[in-house]
Amino acid sequence: MTPDIADASGVRIVLEGRARLRWARAEASRWRLVEIWPSERERRSLQRSLARGQKVLAVQGAAAVDVDLLDEEIADEHAVAPYLTQRDRGVATVRLTALDWAPESISREAQQFIEQQRRLHQAATGGRAAVLTPALGRRRNLRLVHIDSLDVDRLSSACVQQLAELAFPHPFHHRRRRYEHVPRREGHPGGSCDGRIDHREHR
Repeated sequence: MTPDIADASGVRIVLEGRARLRWARAEASRWRLVEIWPSERERRSLQRSLARGQKVLAVQGAAAVDVDLLDEEIADEHAVAPYLTQRDRGVATVRLTALDWAPESISREAQQFIEQQRRLHQAATGGRAAVLTPALGRRRNLRLVHIDSLDVDRLSSACVQQLAELAFPHPFHHRRRRYEHVPRREGHPGGSCDGRIDHREHR
């Protein structure tokens, strides 16, 4: 099980990329894609959270991720249609764009900040960049953390907690943590941070 949206000590966490794919077992060794997060209900819920000032952290390894799916892996064509970019010879390509659930102005500001900081980091060190945006939005309650080439689907719950504490440190120390999980296919084990959150935050 991989966290898709986590509610930890009042911080709502969105894992971007492949983590947004929801799978269900069709047979003993066969999985089918049943939904792509967020559903309309979940989108409205997240927008309400932002509007009332709840802290939201999104985690990405890239601004957009393309995923190839076999036609027989798709259980609901309607769910895939908004994300479909190409279909050829039984293979469908869907594009998962980070922050497409947030207001466009916030998404644009976040990605522009990250790209600017990545260019500065790569010019200085040539290494992999980790960037945490300032608090964004009218309520200043949304942040996006980007780590180059991060496989978000493999993050462990402990790593997710560390990222949330990095972004919003104060609420974390005195409350219990609760996570919401979504099904994923076998062969995608959870992972650890592997030291990746030790990168200095870029402001």
